[in-house]
Amino acid sequence: MSRNEATVPADPWADPKTSNDMAVKALIPLLITFILGTLCLQGFNLVFTQVGQDVGAPAQASLITAIPGIVLGIVCFIYGSLGDFVSLKKLVVVGLITLFVGSVFGFVANFLFTANLWTVIVARVLQTAGEQVAGSVFLVVAANTSSRRSR
Repeated sequence: MSRNEATVPADPWADPKTSNDMAVKALIPLLITFILGTLCLQGFNLVFTQVGQDVGAPAQASLITAIPGIVLGIVCFIYGSLGDFVSLKKLVVVGLITLFVGSVFGFVANFLFTANLWTVIVARVLQTAGEQVAGSVFLVVAANTSSRRSR
């Protein structure tokens, strides 16, 4: 091979050891993000009645967990399907940005302005939709890694 010819890098997924190392490096931060997001979700499940009282809507407080729960189920399917067509890295970045936007929106809308049940719900929906990307991408990466091992 002459000096002017560019070498084509080998596909890292072709080597089982390299692909497993790459998967482990991706799975650990995804798992940590998923666990922290789930803890946040469960934390709101514990205090939704107090939050409902704080925003002046104790009778509708269950909506704080019910609507984000519905969104959680929907985005699980969406992210799982998108994982086949969109870069997983881009999917994670968009999910984390959505989580961040939901958190900032919840802070700004409820602490700097008048607290409102619907702003809490919108913030929780954005947070839930953003944090679920970690769990869905985790499953996609784990499934792809296990399917390569079985070949």
